[in-house]
Amino acid sequence: MAQLDTHLTALFSEFVETSRTRAPLYSAMSKICSEAGWCHDLMADAPSLQRLPVLWFACLHRICLEKPEDPLSAFFPDVCLSPEEARSPESLRTEDLWAFCVRHETALRDLLRTRSTQTNEVGRCSLLMPAVLQIEKEMDSPVLLLDVGTSAGLNLHLDRYNYRYTPGGEILVDPTAPWLNCSVTGEFPAPERVPRIVARRGIDVNPLDVTNPDDALWLRSCVWADQIDRSRLLAEAINVARRHKLDIHRADATADLGPHLEAMLEMASEQQGHLIVITTWVLSYLSADQILAFEAILESFGRDHDLTWLGAEQPEQVLPIRIETEPDSRHLTHLVTRRWRSGAPQQTTWATAHPHGYWMRWEPNG
Repeated sequence: MAQLDTHLTALFSEFVETSRTRAPLYSAMSKICSEAGWCHDLMADAPSLQRLPVLWFACLHRICLEKPEDPLSAFFPDVCLSPEEARSPESLRTEDLWAFCVRHETALRDLLRTRSTQTNEVGRCSLLMPAVLQIEKEMDSPVLLLDVGTSAGLNLHLDRYNYRYTPGGEILVDPTAPWLNCSVTGEFPAPERVPRIVARRGIDVNPLDVTNPDDALWLRSCVWADQIDRSRLLAEAINVARRHKLDIHRADATADLGPHLEAMLEMASEQQGHLIVITTWVLSYLSADQILAFEAILESFGRDHDLTWLGAEQPEQVLPIRIETEPDSRHLTHLVTRRWRSGAPQQTTWATAHPHGYWMRWEPNG
């Protein structure tokens, strides 16, 4: 009998509870997988930092999207022609999932070995956009964006989407672009426009190309199958991305960061703009040593150049970086900036938020 991985058991057990209401299918699968040695055996093929439930679900989802005739696909709402006709998660049996893994073992192992979770969640732009606008106003100059862990670069198009903040009003940029909806509380500075972005670049260890059908399918696979609204938003954002070519590079978040900062700095000088480094749920996929290296590179660069790091990250996932939190909010996504002005650093937590941008509580701590 395959050996259970206690860490995976804990991760899947936690997922049972945290996804019960927003992703009932994945919650039901997690309950099965928490004690399934055959699942843990398959997941051992993934790189150590990628042995996560979300990668497992993305791989299952990918195969079902390609093979809608497979019996397991009937449980995936976004694979069924009519989501309402999807089989109930409560009716999923251990043997249903195990038989699927037997049928597709080779494909599953290949995906687990070669793919990584790259959820390019466009809804997070609802969090980023007002913060970027605040920085633009502070510096009284346009901005340049360097997105670290960019996936397909969809968040680099944050000035090309439409926004609806409740309360806070609407910003219509392009009638053909998707609408991003976000409920806000606190003293939210309702944005009256999108920021001025004069250059943008993304880096990722395995960047995705939305013009490549295989890459576009993987992006869709990383969206949770229960959440039809996110799938539709992704499709609309991909259409925007296909109209605007991006400068995306295969690069490591730490080993290759320095040269890309230098390249962006040169562009910032030419454009007379301010450089912002963006991360959105990226640091949690790095080791503690990598996070320390990322922080040290920014600190070194910031001593000599004005720079802003804008992160949407979860504090308990990004230690040793310290993010100021309330005791009961470390599990929430925090919108954080660390700013270097004339060499002096200052860090501010601007808001706590839903990881996909559905809501935001704006409460800068200064």
